[in-house]
Amino acid sequence: MSEKMMNAKIVREKGWLYYLDRDLNVCRAAMVHGNQRKEKGQKPELLLKTVLKREPNYLYYIDKAGDVSRVLAARGGSFRKGSKNRKKAKAKAVPKKNRASASVKKKAA
Repeated sequence: MSEKMMNAKIVREKGWLYYLDRDLNVCRAAMVHGNQRKEKGQKPELLLKTVLKREPNYLYYIDKAGDVSRVLAARGGSFRKGSKNRKKAKAKAVPKKNRASASVKKKAA
């Protein structure tokens, strides 16, 4: 579950990308689409300066309500848990040589 860290009440506008910088300040930058180029000197705007500090193992983001929230980051996940299962599955898999001959037999029949 996520927890709200700050009620920022950021109102989003079309054509802007909203994000949190390293210091957890709320910024926005103009989005560029397709073959457009960013204009020279175009820099992100600082919308809200916060006094929040980052804690390890948390992901910080701006939620749908426009507030600063955080959630505990998932470390490890299915990649680490399933490594033994993948090794077993590879051992059971049919070698490539047999796969090719099986497909030729199916076409002949």
